[in-house]
Amino acid sequence: MEQFPDVEKLVCSVFEPLGLETHPFHIGWYNEKVGPRFHLDYPDHTVALVVISGPTTFEKCVLPYLKSKSIKAPDFHSTDPLDDSMKYAFKTLEQEIKSGGFDVEMFHDFDLHPSRKPKVLVQTAAHVAGAVEYFHQSRIPQKIREERFSKKQSLFGVAIHPIYGGWFAIRGVLIFPNLSKDDTYVLEKPEPHNLIENEETVWELLEQFAYNWQNNQWREVVPNKSGQRYSKDFQDYLDTTPSERWDFIKSRGFIN
Repeated sequence: MEQFPDVEKLVCSVFEPLGLETHPFHIGWYNEKVGPRFHLDYPDHTVALVVISGPTTFEKCVLPYLKSKSIKAPDFHSTDPLDDSMKYAFKTLEQEIKSGGFDVEMFHDFDLHPSRKPKVLVQTAAHVAGAVEYFHQSRIPQKIREERFSKKQSLFGVAIHPIYGGWFAIRGVLIFPNLSKDDTYVLEKPEPHNLIENEETVWELLEQFAYNWQNNQWREVVPNKSGQRYSKDFQDYLDTTPSERWDFIKSRGFIN
């Protein structure tokens, strides 16, 4: 009996109302793409899900979480409303999964080892799952990097969604380690996306993301097929200094 489809349905029932989506992959696909120091210590056939937050997650998950907490505890305070709402969503899901008789191990995009090494490279996980295309500076020929970017710091990689363009985020990975090999759902490895054919456009994307990310132009390099973007409230929230985001939430009247 294949158990994983049952788990996947349960995950969707919890996450979809929150504006979160998931995409499955095998751990072996991920480990093939990363260096040994980032390998996940599970058998290659182990099934995992990468978690994506779409354009409406702020309204569907973050704000309802904050309102609920503030109603129950008027003195409630969060130093990181977005991450705290993700922790709550993941915890809620974990309880549902374990109630269903399954085991799960969860990693947020911000989880680090004591050495500050990320516990999982979520962009790579999303790439191998076929959820996004991950653009890395290795796409830029060495000569071009030296000529065009020589005086700048290293370029950060950026993931683009085939439907949302840049209006999304990768929130973490769910791993299901205790499904036996016989019961594990065998996935068909997706073909990589080819969202940008022009290499010059790839270079511009990486440059925009690394040095001008706040103007959001990088989010529009690939057309947004969903027609949805982050709301003005969410864009303003992201543009606010992290230490001032709680005051921003209160000033906009999102909580009492």
